[in-house]
Amino acid sequence: MTTRETMTETAVFLTHPHVPLEIISFFGKSTTSSLLVKGLAGTGKTTFALEMIEVMSSFENVYYVSTRVSNEALYRHYPWLREKELHAPHKARAPAPKAAEKEMAFITPGDYFSKEKFMYAGIRRLEEERKEEPAAKPRQERSLNFETPYLDRLGRREAIPDIEAVYRKVNDNIPNKSFFVLDSLKGLVGKYHLEPEELIFTLQKDLVERNYADLLVVMEEREPTAVDFLVDGVVEQRIFEESGRRYRTMNIQKLRGEEIRQPDYLLTLHGGHFRSFQPFTPVQIKGGIKCSPITAPAGYYSTGSPTLDEILEGGFPVGANVLFEIGNGVPNEAARLLVSNTILHFLVSGGGVMFTPFAGASHAQLSQLATAAGLENEFRNHMVLTAHTGGAKEEDINVLPLDFKNIEEDSKKVQRARKALEERTRKGILEVVGVETVVSRHGQDAYSRELDISAEGTAQEGNLTLRVTTSDESRLKDKVSAISDIHFGLMEFAGSILLYGVKPKTRFYHISWKPGDGNLLPTFVPIV
Repeated sequence: MTTRETMTETAVFLTHPHVPLEIISFFGKSTTSSLLVKGLAGTGKTTFALEMIEVMSSFENVYYVSTRVSNEALYRHYPWLREKELHAPHKARAPAPKAAEKEMAFITPGDYFSKEKFMYAGIRRLEEERKEEPAAKPRQERSLNFETPYLDRLGRREAIPDIEAVYRKVNDNIPNKSFFVLDSLKGLVGKYHLEPEELIFTLQKDLVERNYADLLVVMEEREPTAVDFLVDGVVEQRIFEESGRRYRTMNIQKLRGEEIRQPDYLLTLHGGHFRSFQPFTPVQIKGGIKCSPITAPAGYYSTGSPTLDEILEGGFPVGANVLFEIGNGVPNEAARLLVSNTILHFLVSGGGVMFTPFAGASHAQLSQLATAAGLENEFRNHMVLTAHTGGAKEEDINVLPLDFKNIEEDSKKVQRARKALEERTRKGILEVVGVETVVSRHGQDAYSRELDISAEGTAQEGNLTLRVTTSDESRLKDKVSAISDIHFGLMEFAGSILLYGVKPKTRFYHISWKPGDGNLLPTFVPIV
């Protein structure tokens, strides 16, 4: 890949990070390529095709031919098209666009090229950082005579006005690249009584290989077909349901000449846009963290995230017992960041916190976060950390040493410490309990007996208890879930982290952290 191509790929991906990097790179080269987008109905193929039109419209003339929906249906299902002025009323053919301007034409049923009716997009200018056009082949290297031997053979049976007009538009744009989207293959071949492979073979040979056009074809099919072997790339979009919750994925099956760094991506169609997600990456905390108190409605504690408060219709209820179930493959850091956000919010709001470590969340890690948030004093004075007596130090004045020999005796120590913390803060107390930590010291049976008493105490005293456990502890998890008012789960797919509510039941939400300007709040995106 040349330096120019690398810069173009990076710039486009930074502007459109919701499209997989492999596909950006696949279409970002000076050569032309064809991509088949497969999948059953409802998997989001059209939404992806329209998103790619938005991406490519800054670099190439784009032409979208639809045999399935009208322009008004596009407006209705994808309102952002109208908002971005991707459509404009029919008008006469415009002069050839300037170097920094691109043409966009949407062709839907009843707007065939043979009648010279086009829906042109408003002329769009490249942003400053994208002034450089992709390298175009010199005119002398490519014929402008528009040789179309394969279309000529195909058209002997009957005229194909939709495709013929696209050929003319693509030819007019040479030596600049064009981006042609066909949605869908089945609709067009059915209309003209063609075989899918003969139409794709024709488009591949005439447009992609001879006339400098990129091609994206939508096909409602899952199983391998002859078309898969004719195109340069194949992706399949899929839809799954798990316990009544829906999520969609994109599987990259081949991209000729491109390294596939990640074959599967989680995606959402929220807001009528296609958006895929990058894998969770460790969060590098540099400098301070902004942490401000959030005013929750009466009868609620804020989770520390306005979005999560909204999902819960107010936040965590006062006196609630909450379970966070961590699924297999979920990084410890993701669970720690999510729970730590609530801990930091309690501290910045003047509340007290009782903390028993869980996998990936230690005293030292919490201390680091509190220091970054400027809450050293609150961490020292309003937080009680449980530890084995052998690990407690005299200088750790906020460490509550426990023997972990008798759960009833340890519970009494915790109750006394919690009462003292309530007197100091005069506010509700957050208690975070790593279930596996307690079980490893006291055993499942002892902790199971203690659960009912602990849960009842939280409710009566109007505090908040967050228990963190893993999916592996199935028997104990069921007991913890039964005494919990709220049960959240975290699961992993293709490196992405999903949050979902078991009680109350919610859809999937993609969760991520993008620390910047001192903000470490989690971001939640609905998976639809």
